[in-house]
Amino acid sequence: MDKNKLQTVESLIRNAAFMAVSLEELQEIINEEGYTVEYQNGANQSGTKQSDAVKTHIAMTKNHAAIIKQLCELVPPEKKKESRLQALRDE
Repeated sequence: MDKNKLQTVESLIRNAAFMAVSLEELQEIINEEGYTVEYQNGANQSGTKQSDAVKTHIAMTKNHAAIIKQLCELVPPEKKKESRLQALRDE
């Protein structure tokens, strides 16, 4: 892999690792605090909404999946071992 591509890959790997750890932390927060929070806007407007942890988790999951997809595309295809039969045919 050339030097420029390697720098890009290393950056993607670091970001993917950060996101993986962050997603685990967000999951713990969501499990402890729940998916929704109550809000109060003025005297008459209140209700429940999606928590910030959930919003962040959703966005980060999408970004993490995109990075993993990029990394998978950069991996060279696996070289298949040539069978003995194929080797004999090629002779």
